[in-house]
Amino acid sequence: MSRFAKISALGAAIALALIAAPVAADYTGSDWRYFKTIEIPAGVDGEGLVEVPIDAQTFEGSSRGLADLRIVDAGNGGETQYKLVIERAERRRSAVSLNMRDLGSVAGQHTQFVLTLSNPGSLHNEVEILTNSRNFQRRVTIEASTDGSTWAMLEDDAEVYDFTIADRGVTTRDTHVRYPVSTAPQIRITIVNGDEPPLDIGGATGFFIDDIGARETNWPATVTSRTEDTERRISHTVFDLGGLGRPADRLDLQTDQINFYRNVNLAGSNDGTQWTALRSSANVYAFSTPQFRGSALSLGFADSTFRYYRVSVLNADNPPLEPFTGTVYGPAHNVIFQPQPGGTYRLAYGNPAAHTPSYELEHLLPYLVTENLPIAQLGNRSANPAFSLPPVPQKPFTERYPWLLPLALALGGLVIGFFLTRIWADVKAKLPPPAA
Repeated sequence: MSRFAKISALGAAIALALIAAPVAADYTGSDWRYFKTIEIPAGVDGEGLVEVPIDAQTFEGSSRGLADLRIVDAGNGGETQYKLVIERAERRRSAVSLNMRDLGSVAGQHTQFVLTLSNPGSLHNEVEILTNSRNFQRRVTIEASTDGSTWAMLEDDAEVYDFTIADRGVTTRDTHVRYPVSTAPQIRITIVNGDEPPLDIGGATGFFIDDIGARETNWPATVTSRTEDTERRISHTVFDLGGLGRPADRLDLQTDQINFYRNVNLAGSNDGTQWTALRSSANVYAFSTPQFRGSALSLGFADSTFRYYRVSVLNADNPPLEPFTGTVYGPAHNVIFQPQPGGTYRLAYGNPAAHTPSYELEHLLPYLVTENLPIAQLGNRSANPAFSLPPVPQKPFTERYPWLLPLALALGGLVIGFFLTRIWADVKAKLPPPAA
């Protein structure tokens, strides 16, 4: 075994030993309201990590940000360190310099041009076609070549489009074409025009897009109400996720209606009465016309944990849309930890006073395998028999006897009035009589 391999193995062994070591934090069993058993999959040998997806019931019963999650060894009641992982998609985008040549069109067929890389060997997988044309929809093919004579197909069914209503200031446009990652120094773009006029091509820009995907959790959303504000011409649809605490950042609408374009607002609420704005002036549409075919029915918003979401469609002078349904999505939340052979574990939660724990595992993760981990499942929720609600703090004296302060003020006013009257009488008696 090489020296490097020995050092790596030793480092991994030390890391695993540190993970398995007991921790001392703020866990006291009687302070946590709920438990869920953690069902460890078969074959876990205690030398690696497992992943536990957080479910809706845990989100609803935990404190904000899941600060009160604790993994407890059911055998000895000790606390086991873990890491909370929130899945986030990441996109890294870098520009690639391209030069265009051989631009030409064949009437009734296509427009074609070749792009060459300024820096041969660069990775690329997207081209933005620059054009001033409006109201079009075209199929695009992408081919690659190393010598300019032999071409290999990268993408034969891409699409670019523009939908513009000038008098309303509406423009929906996408002239980016994606294809598999390539280092080919030459790219040939073919825009299929058919019977439509050729596009006015002004150039092209290349990119390398590195998308790091993330798992999502979808929360089925039930429509609880649909109302019409006829005076303001707004249609309101309220979705219910069934409970609080579920993390969400996107709402996808579904409808069979086509050929519409509307401005919408999105708001969230915990009680269905007090609403917080999440997204204003978003646009949704669905078109199926000879010139354009496409839709955009997804509403993204900042991370939220509301129970209710309200979509308000601004109809303007148009008739209300047909009723639609929806699904809410949010980033997946998982905890990872190292179970010991034969150990039984529970997830404790439900302590608003708990703080987010700080474990050594946070710093050891770069040296451990954290991809494609075995999945452990959460069992049914059980109430902690040792838990008791903290005593309700006694209200201040003035809140327990709200009538006392007004009475004291009234009596004080009477006493002050009495003394002022006496003083005025004494002063008046000592003044000289008015002149005749």
